[in-house]
Amino acid sequence: QYNSSRTSADGRPSAWCGWEMRRLVGGNPGPEFNLARNWAHWGRPANGPAPGVIGVMPHHVFKVVQVLGRGTVLAISGNDDHAVRVRPRSTAGVIAWRTE
Repeated sequence: QYNSSRTSADGRPSAWCGWEMRRLVGGNPGPEFNLARNWAHWGRPANGPAPGVIGVMPHHVFKVVQVLGRGTVLAISGNDDHAVRVRPRSTAGVIAWRTE
């Protein structure tokens, strides 16, 4: 979970998926979006996963690159095993789908 008192020299919080998503979307929505769950209030609601749509989970946020099948997407996200990774991800547990 995001803790504003724990940041690296570049301002990246210890839980940094939201921070990385701020870099992946057009424009910077602000530091409140370092917290993954806050992405549920970004942009406007999307009907579900599609390329470019943001998937919000209680403790993680990712951007859909491609829909692979029912319940699975190829996604890019930060702080995925301590790196920015593109990999298949289950959509189970998604609490919001958001788009610009």
